[in-house]
Amino acid sequence: MASDYARALGARLRAIRTQQGLSLHGVEEKSEGRWKAVVVGSYERGDRAVTVQRLSELAVFYGDPNLINTTLAKVETIGKNDIQRVAKTYLTEENRTVITTLPKPKTESAAKAAN
Repeated sequence: MASDYARALGARLRAIRTQQGLSLHGVEEKSEGRWKAVVVGSYERGDRAVTVQRLSELAVFYGDPNLINTTLAKVETIGKNDIQRVAKTYLTEENRTVITTLPKPKTESAAKAAN
């Protein structure tokens, strides 16, 4: 599961990309394949850790080389109420998937061996 920091960083990256009017595929096209849509998307969702090196390269690509110096301060402004508001918005019964797993039934030979 993604950390709060990874999700907040991803949200900031998504905001910068969308402010520039770029889709994920637009980033891939504009970067001539340097930044794959699937990778940038995984950074934005917080599913994939982004190294400082890659973050700084992405910041330069987006035209905001100071991004690396300001991201932590912006993430630190996110509070409990912000997280609860987002959770109430997106973590709903309609958005959940429940999986119930049951153990396989014991075979007759396994049941005899257990006794």
